[in-house]
Amino acid sequence: MQHTRTSTLMRVTIQALLLALITACASNPPLFEAAATGDTHTIQAALDKGTSVNIRNGSGESALMYAATNNQDIAAQLLLDRGADVNATDKNGYTVLMAASAGGNASIVNAVLARGAHVKAKDKNGTTALLAAAKRGRTSIAEILLAKGADLNARDNDGNTALVYAQKNGYSRLVKYLQAAGAQD
Repeated sequence: MQHTRTSTLMRVTIQALLLALITACASNPPLFEAAATGDTHTIQAALDKGTSVNIRNGSGESALMYAATNNQDIAAQLLLDRGADVNATDKNGYTVLMAASAGGNASIVNAVLARGAHVKAKDKNGTTALLAAAKRGRTSIAEILLAKGADLNARDNDGNTALVYAQKNGYSRLVKYLQAAGAQD
């Protein structure tokens, strides 16, 4: 009887561990680490072996989001060339363009905009790419986004605009730029 209980307990434990391992692997496939670190050889190999360029992790993020978040412009370009969705969102509606804008990578911002990224998209918090850039003081990114039609006075769910974020965070250069462009608090 004791042997059966131990055997059953071991089997249940092993099954739980396997399920946890499978879930962990599914939530962050190797493609994601490669995208985050700019490992283009691994990205290419994974895609050549049949991994979907638009695979998502447990949070709904794509490999392109990882590349954008980590300023990996060569990896991002490879993923774009292989058909990555420029308007992919995570579970909160955060987009590749928002990630690239927050990261301040003009190369990725321009690349996803050229491929049709929605410059006025909002996530569940009302954040836009312009607001993401403003929170981090990314003046050059704000210039790109506004030239592509971003809403200068868009407000998030808390009522904040890009100008408000720039002022709160002490980004004087961005404040001056936004005011000159006609921004309102």
